[in-house]
Amino acid sequence: MPRKPRIQREKELLPETGNVQSEEQSSRIYTIDGAEWVKIPRDEYDLLLSQAGELLEAQQKVLRWQADFENYRRRMTREREEFASYASQDVLGKLLVILDNLDRALAAAQHDPASIVQGVEMIRRQQLEILGQEGLVVIDPVGDQFDPNFHEAVLRCEADAETESNTIVEVMQKGYLLKDRLLRPALVKIAYK
Repeated sequence: MPRKPRIQREKELLPETGNVQSEEQSSRIYTIDGAEWVKIPRDEYDLLLSQAGELLEAQQKVLRWQADFENYRRRMTREREEFASYASQDVLGKLLVILDNLDRALAAAQHDPASIVQGVEMIRRQQLEILGQEGLVVIDPVGDQFDPNFHEAVLRCEADAETESNTIVEVMQKGYLLKDRLLRPALVKIAYK
C-alpha cells in the first residue's frame, strides 16, 4: 500500500521583526516526501505558467526550424547531385549533331572519297562552334611570349635574329580555356638566345 506523503508546514517569520507574514506577502514552504514545495501567490503562479507556456512554444519553434533546415539541406544535396549528373546533357545533345555528321561523312566516303576531307573540315568547324558556345577558348600562341600559366615548353630551339628569347615558335598541341579557367596548357616549342 503506498505511503501517504507527509506534509510539514514551516514557520514563516520576517527576519527583523519576528512577525508572521500575511498570505499575500509570503510563500509557504511545504516538505512532501523530502522534497520542498513552495506555495506562491496566484498572480506569480499565473505569470510563471504563462512564461512556461512561452518557453515550451519557443522550444517547439526551434525544433520545427531544425527539422525544416534538415529537410532543406537534404533537398539541396539531392538537387545538387541531380544537377551534377545531368549537367552535361545540353552539351551532349549538341555533340550528337556532330556524331550524325560523322556518320554521314563515312557513308558519303563510299561514293566520293575526295569529299571526306571537306566533310571532316565542316565537322571540325561545327564542333569548335558548339564548344565555343559553351565557353571553350582555343590557346594558339605562336609568336607570343612564353607564359607558364598557359603554356608548357616541350622543346627549345635557337632564336634567329628576328625572334626574341622565350618566344613561342611552334605549337605542338593547342591548349584550351573554359571561360577563364585553364583546361589544358598548350604544348609549345620556344626560342632561346
